[in-house]
Amino acid sequence: MNQPVVSCSVAQWICGADALCSKALEYYNRYCRAMFAGKKCNARCNNSVNILHRQEKAARLFQCKCDGKEEYDCLAIQRNMNKLCFAKHKHPNHTHHDAPQVPKQDQDQVPTVVLTNGSVDRTVLSPMVFMILFVAIGLGT
Repeated sequence: MNQPVVSCSVAQWICGADALCSKALEYYNRYCRAMFAGKKCNARCNNSVNILHRQEKAARLFQCKCDGKEEYDCLAIQRNMNKLCFAKHKHPNHTHHDAPQVPKQDQDQVPTVVLTNGSVDRTVLSPMVFMILFVAIGLGT
């Protein structure tokens, strides 16, 4: 469903008004702090994004735009997500990856989502979905 593009602050507010989406956003904010700070994107962060992606009220987070009025550095978080989670560097001998790259120490932990019907989904989201999601999250907000 096509929805109007909103600012990332508005998209975050929409998600925050829903109990399940708000909880998913809380976990994302907690487990992706190292990525926000430019350090690493670990399996817990990837799993948190997967869970957030499944929330209906998070839909606008996937299309939101940084408008410069956020209480966090929206564009820096975009750069960190590309660099740390998707390894998208401009390097002549570098291969671009569509799936998040899990740091070596976390390779044994596969991002997993347990669905309400009890099944397990290990689907990895596209880089664009991750990139748009993280834009709406503030550091320590």
